[in-house]
Amino acid sequence: MNTQTHVLVNMALLKDRRADGSPTAHLVPAFWGSIAPDILIFLFFAVSVLTGASQQNIWEELYFQPGWQRAFSVFNSIPLYALMLVSALWFRKQGAAVFTGAALIHVVTDFVLHHDDAHAHFFPFSDWRFASPVSYWDPNHHGRVFVFVELALGLAATVLLFRYLKGWKSRTAMVFANLLNAGGAVGTFLFFG
Repeated sequence: MNTQTHVLVNMALLKDRRADGSPTAHLVPAFWGSIAPDILIFLFFAVSVLTGASQQNIWEELYFQPGWQRAFSVFNSIPLYALMLVSALWFRKQGAAVFTGAALIHVVTDFVLHHDDAHAHFFPFSDWRFASPVSYWDPNHHGRVFVFVELALGLAATVLLFRYLKGWKSRTAMVFANLLNAGGAVGTFLFFG
């Protein structure tokens, strides 16, 4: 899934509600945990663009260089996030547990939604990559169907979150995230045949 959908879905799944109906601080660690597995990819993309690489070169060559792949594996490791979650629960650190829970949900979701661009989700124990038959973006692996599933998930999460996030900034951010998803859907059809 796209990062913004991970954020919306994880925040909807991991939100907590006080007796007065107001959101708690769970939303902040859920937000950061949702983007943590993709942070290095954003940095990689920014560095690549700033050095003048073309989009084709970035996503067909540079992304697959062993050094970058190893670094992405650290940020997408199911065992590492599981260890962090167990530690957070053991020490009763609720914010850390929500953060790592969100990151773990993200990487498990990615495990089943990446084909050619799969991560080594069991790093450091293995460099094996599961090439899922379903891709969140690639039309050769049901990407044209999944973009609609992703749109629906993002919208459903937004509906659930709207009653918890009262401020116009939060609500605008959710609408923007859904517009990004819609743009991704259009891009899948226009650019990937």
